[in-house]
Amino acid sequence: GADVWWMSYLLMRDAVMLITFALSWIMFQPNIVASAALPITGSLAALFLLLGLAVKLSRRVDDDIAAYRLATVFIVLGATLYYGPLVFAVEAASQSYLAGFAQFFTSNTNVPVALGIMWVSLAGVVAVAGWLFIRAWMSANRSMTQRVAAQKTPPAKEPLPAM
Repeated sequence: GADVWWMSYLLMRDAVMLITFALSWIMFQPNIVASAALPITGSLAALFLLLGLAVKLSRRVDDDIAAYRLATVFIVLGATLYYGPLVFAVEAASQSYLAGFAQFFTSNTNVPVALGIMWVSLAGVVAVAGWLFIRAWMSANRSMTQRVAAQKTPPAKEPLPAM
């Protein structure tokens, strides 16, 4: 019973992170970044979310405290990079005392910087996705090699008793 609940928790936790990353793909659309008021660091936040997910998928974060801390740091950095500009720039654009902050940290008012951050973040996403693909490929090859080797090895014959 408890194993089913634990596996359900792990599946939901990682699925929510994956869905959140999929929804954040809007931060990698150059025309939307240039025309809509988005947090300028939204694409960087998505990259950190993917890094946190990569750590969770490649290491045992529930058993390894260093992996847990690393995944948590990536997720907190991503959340900070998203919510800081969202709250103080995009949502508070009507506040006169935040005008300078809003001007700099909103993507449609600072297009060159926003697009630069977006392209650098996209390169990071491609690098992380490539690393995850290669890691999965190597793992599949290793397990396939073990299966093939086990099938090729003939079973040991029992010695016949002397009569």
